[in-house]
Amino acid sequence: MADADSDAAAAGRSVLRRLDPSGDIVSLEALGEGFAPSMLRITLETAFGTVLADDRLSLREREIATIAILAAAGRLDHLENHLLMAANVGVEPDEIIALLEHVAVYAGWPAALSALAVARRVSVDALRDEEEERV
Repeated sequence: MADADSDAAAAGRSVLRRLDPSGDIVSLEALGEGFAPSMLRITLETAFGTVLADDRLSLREREIATIAILAAAGRLDHLENHLLMAANVGVEPDEIIALLEHVAVYAGWPAALSALAVARRVSVDALRDEEEERV
């Protein structure tokens, strides 16, 4: 069983590197170090190493679904990270806006508008970072 766990964790790290190539978005190690190492292991093996590693949906499709779910559920605490990861797998800003319009129809305007505010902040921050890199 330990080998399977190690394989799933390795698959999880591989998926995480694709979603967050710079390592600037998600710090699972910080979550697990000295506080909750079992949560780190479970997250890597299950969320990233099993569910997200399943190739029936692409990472791009999974991030679109994740953004819709987080927005609809009002889980804005994780939305910013997933917006950034979605950009890393090719989801365009206009697709995010269209997705949040779709969320508004099915999950309500307050949920969609709250998520839109997060998306705008992420977009503005990204533009600011690009400008700083050019200077």
